[in-house]
Amino acid sequence: MSAERTGGVSYRALAAELRAAIASGELAPGDPLPSEVQMAADRGTTRITVGRAYAQLAGEGLIASEPRVGSWVRRYAAMTWRLIRRGRKRPAVPLADPWIAAMADSGATWPEDVSVGLPPGDTPIRSDTVGNLLGVGDGHILVRECLRSRSDGAPVEWTRAYYPEDVVDGTVLRSSSVTHVDAYPVLADAGNACVHQDLEISSRMPRPAESERLQLLPATPVTEIVARSYTGEGRCVEVRHSIIAGGPGHIVSIEA
Repeated sequence: MSAERTGGVSYRALAAELRAAIASGELAPGDPLPSEVQMAADRGTTRITVGRAYAQLAGEGLIASEPRVGSWVRRYAAMTWRLIRRGRKRPAVPLADPWIAAMADSGATWPEDVSVGLPPGDTPIRSDTVGNLLGVGDGHILVRECLRSRSDGAPVEWTRAYYPEDVVDGTVLRSSSVTHVDAYPVLADAGNACVHQDLEISSRMPRPAESERLQLLPATPVTEIVARSYTGEGRCVEVRHSIIAGGPGHIVSIEA
């Protein structure tokens, strides 16, 4: 990445810049970072500022450091679990939203704050972008953003579900006033039944925006789940990106 002198930056600004470079793939897993001395000289700031930025990113699990070795972008081997493998017989009933099903079975109510928007195609999802995963470009993607909370008001899950806009036109998925929507029957009714889903699950420390959105206490980890749902023709019609608060009493259970 560019090492142009910028006249000095705050540690938060430097951490944000490096975080974005990691998210976009500009800084790839295993890439070395400049030493604190070199980075400070490149950015016209102090070594203390660089050290605080690096410590922030290390606390988020994005980079690692070792004395006399330096700092580098961390590598993660995420688990990929294919709940329904290609080639298996298609189920008679489309995939159900496990959260909604469990909620209905237990009789519990989980308040939801829902918004709907049109994100750019280059919105990052782990090491890829929403546009690449859905196979559509800017102006043709809809995101349904949902913050789920416990009955006491404490947020526990932040989910953004992305769809090709043509897939959700004319459905309730376009409405932010409708909550607790089971997306898969809606997609099936629109002629896009999901018969295959890939999951990537990883545990890590939260990004600043995630800590703020979920009101996390310091040192609280999160579970990140990226789910991609496909039709029988192989088209990806949903990318669901969930951040779930960790800590005592929070358990992620997935059954196939």
